[in-house]
Amino acid sequence: MRALSFLAAFAIAAGLFWASILTRPPVTQARTTPGIDIREMTIRTNLPAAQAYDAF
Repeated sequence: MRALSFLAAFAIAAGLFWASILTRPPVTQARTTPGIDIREMTIRTNLPAAQAYDAF
C-alpha cells in the first residue's frame, strides 16, 4: 500500500512538472560573451618587432 501511494504521488508530481514545462518553458536571460581579442593580447606583451612569433 505504501509503495502504491508513493508511485501515485510520484506520477502526479512528474505529470505536473512536465505539464508546467510544456505550457510555460523556462526563459533564459543569458547573453553572449565577446571572444578573446588575440591582437590586443599580442600588443600588450611588447614583443620585439620582426620576430618569428610576431603575428602582426
